[in-house]
Amino acid sequence: SEDEKTITFWNVSGAPLRIERYEKGLLVDGTYYSPQNTIESEVQEGEGIRYKRSRTGVLLGIDHISQGELQIRTTIYPNGQTHVVSEFSDYLLNGKQEIYTASGRLYMSKDWEDGFMHGKKIAYKNDQIVMETPYEYGKKDGVEKRFDPQGNLLAEIRYQGDEKHGLTIRYNDKDLAKEEWFFHGKAISHERFQALMHKEEALQIHE
Repeated sequence: SEDEKTITFWNVSGAPLRIERYEKGLLVDGTYYSPQNTIESEVQEGEGIRYKRSRTGVLLGIDHISQGELQIRTTIYPNGQTHVVSEFSDYLLNGKQEIYTASGRLYMSKDWEDGFMHGKKIAYKNDQIVMETPYEYGKKDGVEKRFDPQGNLLAEIRYQGDEKHGLTIRYNDKDLAKEEWFFHGKAISHERFQALMHKEEALQIHE
């Protein structure tokens, strides 16, 4: 029936790679086979682990299934190291996502809500935070901070609605700072910024 279907994937040798049964779009049961044709994982009554392999048997990822839906997906590098770990809800990115290098080091983490980056995006180099960017539903919003490999603050860049807006400060090793002002993405003077902000606030009051 349209509400229930069974799907079989085959490897290059013609043996089953995985067999899945769905009801109303939800994964109810699944059996997943190793390259040696032995069962390596199962989903039963909508709960379990799904191993995803290529037709030649290469492990591509591991999915955690709950209530018939994808909850956590881990993709795998060809060398067997974890590549990306992502949390899902309703098949949209929702929660934490972590991206690793092929050598196993954390490279980036992102917060997601309903398929949009929402929260913080953090970039790492040699386990040290080098950039931290706040997001609001897919757009940069707040103060982005950039650091050198020793953890010293290099820059603070203010964003609003994905545009530079407000004061940007760039630091150097002599404790001197260079200040730049932006108004909705355009570089301007501090005085001009204050005048435009005053004008914008006045317009909002009269709306």
